[in-house]
Amino acid sequence: MFFCQLKYQLIRNFRNISVIIWLILFPVAMGLIYKLVLGNLTAQNAFSAVPAAVVERTEDNMFHMVMEGFTEGENALATFTYCDEEEALRLLKDGEVEGILVIEPSGEEEPAFSDEESVNIVGMMEQYLDTGMIPETVDFDAEGFIKDFLEGSDQEYLHAFLNSYRGGSFIPNNKISIWVRRSGASQTTIKKMAEMYQNILVSANDIAKSASEGGGNNGKDFAQAMETGDSLVKELPLTNGNTDPLASYMYNLIAMVAIFGSLVGLTIAFDGQANLSAVGARRSCSGMKKLSSILASLTGCFISEILCVFISITFLVVVLKVDFGERLPLVYLGGIFGAAVGISLGFFVGATGRGSQGAKTGILMALNMFMLFLSGAMVPGIRESIMLYAPVINDLNPAAVICDSFYYLSMDEDLTRFFGKLVSMLLFAAVFTLLGFMLTRRKKYASL
Repeated sequence: MFFCQLKYQLIRNFRNISVIIWLILFPVAMGLIYKLVLGNLTAQNAFSAVPAAVVERTEDNMFHMVMEGFTEGENALATFTYCDEEEALRLLKDGEVEGILVIEPSGEEEPAFSDEESVNIVGMMEQYLDTGMIPETVDFDAEGFIKDFLEGSDQEYLHAFLNSYRGGSFIPNNKISIWVRRSGASQTTIKKMAEMYQNILVSANDIAKSASEGGGNNGKDFAQAMETGDSLVKELPLTNGNTDPLASYMYNLIAMVAIFGSLVGLTIAFDGQANLSAVGARRSCSGMKKLSSILASLTGCFISEILCVFISITFLVVVLKVDFGERLPLVYLGGIFGAAVGISLGFFVGATGRGSQGAKTGILMALNMFMLFLSGAMVPGIRESIMLYAPVINDLNPAAVICDSFYYLSMDEDLTRFFGKLVSMLLFAAVFTLLGFMLTRRKKYASL
């Protein structure tokens, strides 16, 4: 009897035009719209290197070496044009650059090493790279610092410095001024790069000057601070997942399919109660126990909802080429738990009160849309704002919990928060199912 009712429940579900429209066709259509509209916006807003001009009123060897890490490679942050002040102003006026960096002496105090000492340091570096040996004598007091610096530095770093050295101080004591015509993201990028480099100069001079107070190890500290392998800037991935803002809408789309499964779960309560539907009356007259009958219906609806969620995820991945990162099987696992939440929610709402199926469907749709609104399906960023100011609302919103599970799966290196959201979904499903059973249990009728 159980498997017979399970089979017919599956057949009924996929013969239901509402299931076909809301759980299969509607998500496919929304996915196409998101991809066509938001996909183009994402491409148009892709980051490109910021053009800037550099005016050197004094030699700054370290600036060239540091900025190579920002100006090389596919993900370069900026492109620099080195020129005089007149040419830089012309480029800024014509809109060919977004800003001008002016390098000039700070005038506050002398750099850690004089020009003569810097020449000696460069000579020691060349000798060390040629012979592999540390020079035994130097003509100034920073011998211990330089020896420790050479021993602690990678040879590629030393070669990079020698290639950029054009005279002047080994560690310049300069300041950088920024000239812009307007404010914006590009100008902010230039400002942040200048601030980063200014901090490097201050730290380098502080470490070098403290060498005279004690210590040979200051040279190794300096080498460790400046050493970055093949570049002063290393690109490290923040996540193995997808950081495209379009993905947020796709997470909401999967959550929508899962939550709309409540429309299928709604029928379970009506088909199990004789006072609500003709099917319920026939089942009450059958010899099958009520618990087994409801479990068979729940299982059939759950399987139907899983298939709909899987169809949606597969369409997004295969047809629309949405990148869910390297953990696609776990995306399907999240969809399974989301399907359980949707079915159990519909079962609970259907078992509440004696309203007609049409009235409860309207109430359920309003509830679903409200939950999806708070999860960010209609207004981008609202879920993040709620998470910042009232996180308990997201914790109590099944749609937001489903969205967060996919977000954490895509963004986090470990799976702690992802599995935490799966546990939350399991608790939602268990509570809704238990309440549904409590509201439908042991009902008897005077006549059928």
